[in-house]
Amino acid sequence: MVHEIGHMFGLKHCVFYDCVMNGSNHLEESKKRTFHLCPVCLRKLQSVVGFNIAERYKTLQETCESLSGRQFGEAAKWYEQAYNAIMQKYGNNYQKFIEEEKVSKSRVDSSLAKKTPETAKSKNSGSILQAKQNLDKQIDMYKDL
Repeated sequence: MVHEIGHMFGLKHCVFYDCVMNGSNHLEESKKRTFHLCPVCLRKLQSVVGFNIAERYKTLQETCESLSGRQFGEAAKWYEQAYNAIMQKYGNNYQKFIEEEKVSKSRVDSSLAKKTPETAKSKNSGSILQAKQNLDKQIDMYKDL
């Protein structure tokens, strides 16, 4: 079901890593699919939805711990490890980066609101590039997971 919800957010089948968005040809392949997004698909989803990755992992860990079953216990451990890896490597710097990104986005949004549609289009292309660069920085964090 998570795979299909990923499609609803515009994610295509993944060919990069072991990922919940990997395609499958039969039920056995679907059952063997991992429960989490790979770094590439996580970045895509984050660009569509906009969320703090560390907070997402912490919340998913807590949710899995509240559910029963072996699969949820394994998932909770994976999310805990992912959260700890981010916080160990980046700690408060990650939170600072997220806050700076929010401030930067709000500045861009407020300046776009003041511009004409023609000017906003050219300004928007710069903010898209900035967003891509910010997301590129975040995906670098997952190389250590």
